[in-house]
Amino acid sequence: MAIKYDPQFFVYTGDATPFRLDGVKPLFDRLLRGTKPIVLFLHGRGDEPEKSLKGPGFFARLAGVEGKAVSKIEDYGSAAVLFSWDSRRGDGLTDRERPLANMPESGRRFAAVLEAVAQAVAAAPAQHPPLTLLAHSMGTIVVQTYVQQNGGWRSPGQGRLFANVVLSSADADNLGHPAWVDKVAEVERVFVTINPVDPTLERSVEARQPNAIALGQEPGAVLSNVTTYAMLQIKAHEIFKKRPEHPEISRFFDSAFKGGGAVNPGQRIRLQP
Repeated sequence: MAIKYDPQFFVYTGDATPFRLDGVKPLFDRLLRGTKPIVLFLHGRGDEPEKSLKGPGFFARLAGVEGKAVSKIEDYGSAAVLFSWDSRRGDGLTDRERPLANMPESGRRFAAVLEAVAQAVAAAPAQHPPLTLLAHSMGTIVVQTYVQQNGGWRSPGQGRLFANVVLSSADADNLGHPAWVDKVAEVERVFVTINPVDPTLERSVEARQPNAIALGQEPGAVLSNVTTYAMLQIKAHEIFKKRPEHPEISRFFDSAFKGGGAVNPGQRIRLQP
C-alpha cells in the first residue's frame, strides 16, 4: 500500500514508521543517545513520503524519477529522519505550482519540528552524535519559507543546532538567495551544492522570478559571504547517492553527515578533479 502524505504525521524513520508532532522530541531523544550520525532530511517534490521511503511508482521510474532517498542516506551509516510536507505535483511531471502553494503550511510544519529537535538537543548528552540537516531540491524552499516567515534562523544566541546544513540540488531561485541563506549561515555551517548538469533542475522552470534559474544549477553573480558552495558535475539529482565512479562526492556527504567538512565561507570548493 502506498504511503501517502498525511498531515497528522510530521516525520518518518527509515523503516517507514510515522511520528506525530508529539513523538518528534522522544524520537530525537533516543537517537541523540545512540551512536549513529543523524540526518534530518527534507525531501523534494513528488509523491511523498512514498518516493523517499519506498521509491517512485512505475511510470515515474520510466520517466527517470529517482527515489529511495532515505536508504541512500542510511548507506553512510546514518540514521535518517524524513520530514514530511505536502509536495505532490499538480498536472504533469514538471509542475511546481501545487507544491509551491503549500509552502506556507510546510514552513510552519518545519518550524514545529525544528523546535522539537532543538528541545531534544538541549536535553542530549554533551557528546551526542552529529546532527545534519539535508534539504533536497524543493525541500530547500521549505527552509527558505521558514526563514522568511520567522525573519531569520532561530536565534544566533542559541548557537548551532546542526553540525552541518547542506542545501542539496536546491530548487530555490538563485537570484537573491543570500538574503535567506545568510540568515541560516549566521548560525549554522552551510553548504550549497552546485551542479550545472542536474537533469531535474534543468526542467524545473515554472513559476520562477524573471531571469532566475535553480540555485542548485548556478548561484549567480552575487554570492553569500558566509556560505560554502560545493561545485560538482554529475547527471543526477539525488547526488548524495554513493557512486563508486564519483568518490569525491561521496566523501563530501560522508564527511558532512559525520560533522566534518572544510570551511570556506563565500567561496566555491570543487568536489571533483
